[in-house]
Amino acid sequence: MTPEETANLEAAKQWLKLWNEAADDMVDKCYAEDCMVEAMLSGHLLKGREELRALEHQMMAATPDRKMEINRYIVKGDIVVVECTVVGLAPVPVKSCAILTFKDGLIINDHSYGAPPSGE
Repeated sequence: MTPEETANLEAAKQWLKLWNEAADDMVDKCYAEDCMVEAMLSGHLLKGREELRALEHQMMAATPDRKMEINRYIVKGDIVVVECTVVGLAPVPVKSCAILTFKDGLIINDHSYGAPPSGE
């Protein structure tokens, strides 16, 4: 693994930790100010930290017990693919995948694939 890949993997691990513990810190410490976050199945696009923070606040209010567990990381250059299982969003665990693109240690692009929080 290259030094860039090692750094990106560590940044992805920090993203997971903060997603589970402190959504505001996750947004501020893991995402670039002008990040793009897209729910690939619905096409919903968030532009920038403020839009992402607003969504995270809505999700935390609706699902305060959510937790993500990583099943596998795949690292190549500036991209980390994260396969995960999320509990607490739906009646059953939700399997999903995120493709995170990093620049200077921050996520600039987050393409997330997964079922909607309803679990349907």
